[in-house]
Amino acid sequence: PSFDSAEPFKGFDSVVWALGVDNAFGGLVVAVVIKYADNIMKCFSNATSTLIATILCIPLFDFEPSSLFLVGAVVIICSVLLHGRAIRLPHPIFDKVLCLVARSGNSGKG
Repeated sequence: PSFDSAEPFKGFDSVVWALGVDNAFGGLVVAVVIKYADNIMKCFSNATSTLIATILCIPLFDFEPSSLFLVGAVVIICSVLLHGRAIRLPHPIFDKVLCLVARSGNSGKG
């Protein structure tokens, strides 16, 4: 099939338009997340959404995750909980290290 400049949207059906709107909306959501949160939150949300989509694939498509996926899932969950300070590491030195990392990450913001 060749491109017809007179009809550039020839062959577009409702699924294609829905995917285009979905991608546009996703881009706007990313812009809002970066404006009101930070780049780390964007990375966490991407990782978490991949994790959730994979978990949904287990019952829907009989997907069997590998042990490497399970290790990655644990790392994602722990990093999100540590970043949100929902859990704390047992030794006080970890709080100092996390504060130093947080300060160095925010040094470019204003």
